[in-house]
Amino acid sequence: MQEDKKPLVTIVIPIYNVEKYLRHCIGSVIGQTYTNIEVILLNDGSTDGSEKICLEYANLDKRIKYYFHENRGLGLTRNRGIELSTGEYITFLDSDDWFDLNFAEEVLKDMTEANAEIGLCDIRYTDETRGNTHTVKLRFLKNIVSFQEDKSVVNKCRLFAWGKIFKKSLFTDFGIEFPNFAYEDICTPLLTIRAEKISYTPKALINYVENRVDSLSNASKNILDLGKGLKWLKERLQNDNLYSDFKIEYKKIALAQLRFAARRFGHLQDEKTHRDLQTLAGIVEELLPQLNGLTGRKYYVPDDSPILKLALDRCLPYENQIVNKPGADISSIMIDEAVLKYNMAELIMEVL
Repeated sequence: MQEDKKPLVTIVIPIYNVEKYLRHCIGSVIGQTYTNIEVILLNDGSTDGSEKICLEYANLDKRIKYYFHENRGLGLTRNRGIELSTGEYITFLDSDDWFDLNFAEEVLKDMTEANAEIGLCDIRYTDETRGNTHTVKLRFLKNIVSFQEDKSVVNKCRLFAWGKIFKKSLFTDFGIEFPNFAYEDICTPLLTIRAEKISYTPKALINYVENRVDSLSNASKNILDLGKGLKWLKERLQNDNLYSDFKIEYKKIALAQLRFAARRFGHLQDEKTHRDLQTLAGIVEELLPQLNGLTGRKYYVPDDSPILKLALDRCLPYENQIVNKPGADISSIMIDEAVLKYNMAELIMEVL
């Protein structure tokens, strides 16, 4: 296919004080083997040398468009990128991450063949603290799926917006925008629900830097935004008359967010963090009344059952939550009660 006949792919890169990573990130974009791209660099009020690097690359490559605005946050910055984009397809890249050079070509090829509105791939994680890398394969049983045929695809696609290529029309036709608070990726399930087809490229073509010391997702001050996001998603699903079909997947998302916060921040010693984690647990229980106080209780695992232990640990993540020591006082923590209240068999099938 001639280059001018290929669909245009917009790559939106929000930027905030990332001069250490920015050259690697932009280099991975302009070096793509799929060349019919526009690159939108959105400087969200950086105070370091990021602007100088952006201008340097914009002068080198006419496909790059550079914009500056006062600090708005990631959600509103991504929304501006959608507004400015002219491509039929759009993808988001965080400025401390990078693409393999064949990311766009391979993912878009599979999308085109499947006539899909979302395309995604496996992920390669680089731990900045430890210096090691590992690959996470998405749990797809086949390469073309949809919410209509398999509702669990919403969680299999993962919540984050990066590492995916979207038809821009998913945003514009359904009025989907990123909310203005931390963990703004909570809008991603709305996109996966609306897609008629989702294609999966079983290769790690996106590189994500984890455990970055100054990353927004590492900031314990934003714990309560997780609760805000869960409320926002439930209200949007209800307003769009989607919640009844989405209820089980929403439950998994809410529990996963609670577990993420507890695992990421539970080791911190300050009083505010622990108070915020307790508040978040309360918010989750308000959104999921069927939990009925389960998030703050301890549980006994008979015979140290590894499956039940893992299921509980994945869903109700608090320190000393699972009591399995011989002679433990289990008078008020009967596992049968937990099974009755939450349907543990269903939980194991959903989560593991």
